[in-house]
Amino acid sequence: MTISAEIAGFAPALLAGGSVTLTGLRPELNGAWHVTSARHRLGQGLTTTFEARKGQVK
Repeated sequence: MTISAEIAGFAPALLAGGSVTLTGLRPELNGAWHVTSARHRLGQGLTTTFEARKGQVK
């Protein structure tokens, strides 16, 4: 399972190869995710966009 998300603000800890724990979502989305890509952008404000994969890291 994969997920893509954009969050407002700068999240410097979100880096490709790292992990993120999601909470407060649907039960199947909560838990540990392996970050496969991350982009930090400055436009009208700072945003962080990331993609992640749930499950074992291959």
